[in-house]
Parts: sequence; C-alpha cells; structure tokens
Amino acid sequence: MLKYSQFVDEHHARIEPVPQGMRRPRWSVLIPCYNCAAFLEKTLQSVLGQDPGPAGMEIMVIDDCSDRDDPAAVVDRIAGNRVQFFRQQANVGKVRNYETGLHACRGQLVHQLHGDDLVLPGFYREMETAFRRFPQAGAFFCESDYIDEAGKVVGKTGKELEETDILDNWLPRIAQAQRIQTPAMVVRREVYEALGGFDRRLDCSEDWEMWIRIASRYPVGFCATARAQYRTSAGNNSSLSIIRGTRGRTQRAMFDIVDGYLPPSLVASIRKPRAVKLALDFCGQLPKSIDRGGFREWLRVCGEIARFQSGPTVLRRAASLTARHLWKKWRRPLRRLAMV
Repeated sequence: MLKYSQFVDEHHARIEPVPQGMRRPRWSVLIPCYNCAAFLEKTLQSVLGQDPGPAGMEIMVIDDCSDRDDPAAVVDRIAGNRVQFFRQQANVGKVRNYETGLHACRGQLVHQLHGDDLVLPGFYREMETAFRRFPQAGAFFCESDYIDEAGKVVGKTGKELEETDILDNWLPRIAQAQRIQTPAMVVRREVYEALGGFDRRLDCSEDWEMWIRIASRYPVGFCATARAQYRTSAGNNSSLSIIRGTRGRTQRAMFDIVDGYLPPSLVASIRKPRAVKLALDFCGQLPKSIDRGGFREWLRVCGEIARFQSGPTVLRRAASLTARHLWKKWRRPLRRLAMV
C-alpha cells in the first residue's frame, strides 16, 4: 500500500479511512455544485432512478456557496431527506469543495457527479458488476456523451474496450491525453485514502492529474456497458478556464506535477505527443475566440497554442480552422458588397 507521505501534503487533503465497525453503504455518490441548480434536478433524477436505498447508497450534494440560485430548494423538492445537503459557508473553490464530500462519505465506491452532469440507466449496476469481476481494480470508468445545455448529444469520448476489462498499458495513454470525463469515473475510497485528494494547486485539469495518479499506482478498468453524460455548457469550469485564459497555464503546471512522479523514461516518451495533442485541442478554440473577442482574443489563443507546440501539423490545423470560420462568418457580407 502506498504511504501517505508520498502524496498527502499541503497540496493534497488526507482522506482518513472509515472507522472500523462502522456500517458502510456500497456506494457514495458525491454531487458538487455551484450555480447550476437549473440542471441539478435532472442530475438527481438520474441517480435516484437507480437508487438501491440508504443501506446500499448514500447521496450527497455539496454546494460551494452558490450565489445565483438555490440548490437546497431543488434537493428538498426532488429528494427530501433521501439526499444529504452540505453548503459551504463561503466559496472555497471546487477542489476544496470536492474534499468536503470525500471526507464525509463512507461508501466503498465513490462516484463524483457534477451538479449539471448525468448518468444513464444501469450505470451503478454495471459498475458494481465490473468491480466484483475485477476486485484488483482501483477504479473503473466508462464512455461519456458530451451534451449541450438542452441535453442534446454533441459528441462522445472514445470507447476504450469492446468488453469490460482491466486496461493494458493504461498509464502512458492517460498521461499523454485526457480520455475521461469525471462523471464516468468510479474510484474505490481506499484509493483516495492512499493517494489523498485532488491537487489544490489546480483550478482545472485536477481530474486529469488524479486519473494519472491513480493509474500510476493501481489497475484501472473500462466498463463497456455503463454510460455517463458530461455537460459542455458555457458556464462550466472548463469553458470558464478558457475564457479567463487560465487553462493553458494550469495544464502546464499539471504537467510539471505529474512529470515529477512518473518514471523519467515515460515522461520522455510522452512529452512531444502530449504537447501536440494539447496544441491541437486549443486550435479548436480559435473560432470561438474570434467571436468572443476578435483579433486580440484570437492572438491570445494562438499564443497559448504556441506554448504547447507550433510544428507544421499544428500550424496547418490553426490556419484551416481560422480560415473556414472567417469564410463562414464573412461570405454573405462579402457577397452583398460585391453586388453593390
């Protein structure tokens, strides 16, 4: 078992083991939220529709002092006393909000489900089956749909395996690229006890760092029959981190963190493809940057891309996306001008 001293420090909360003899449910479903009460009802319904009862599952909503809505009223209306509600006295940030749930929960399996995300029917049953079949696994995850604010599916993550199993050679793959959305991941509580909480230095990509940390110490499996849904609304943390210009800086900081505990040979093998992948991902923000802030915002995103990688593949992608968007944006005005 990993010693606390390797990861539990001022940057990682110590998650104490559940006291011996305490009755424990199999599941802890932790629902952190902040100003997303408009989506919370559907999130809760997606869990309660699969609820095995209090003996088998505890459900907690942890609110980071929302100031634009009332998640407590939603919880009371939808779930009554079935769901525990915690409210921070002041906004503590999402990582420390996560810690509140990890400290409070008592289940053997921990599922963190953001307050605007969903799980599809059968999620907990299929995950339970996977953990029982593969007791050596520290965590299991599944495929995710990306959904917009209206709930329409607009994309999906990759299907890692056709059949539920432990993933081979998983650490290099997850260390090179983020392949998991948080609502798709279930972690044994004892893993958090050994590895500590999410890294407090990160205000985005803290989930990716955690999945790398887990993969560096435990077998991780893919559940081919479960499914989660991750909402890509404009107000979620990933979108806001791009708008605020903090995402690139934080991801580079995250790389420094994980490179410090991964084997040097692995770091050397993933450094370039990881940089290219992130640069290409950021290229996808160029059309939005033009609409959001014009040429100045476009230049800022170009600078973020260059800090990761600026080789021919990346330059071609950036130029193509920019040109296509500008043509789409200006072709009608130009045609009208030509007719004058």
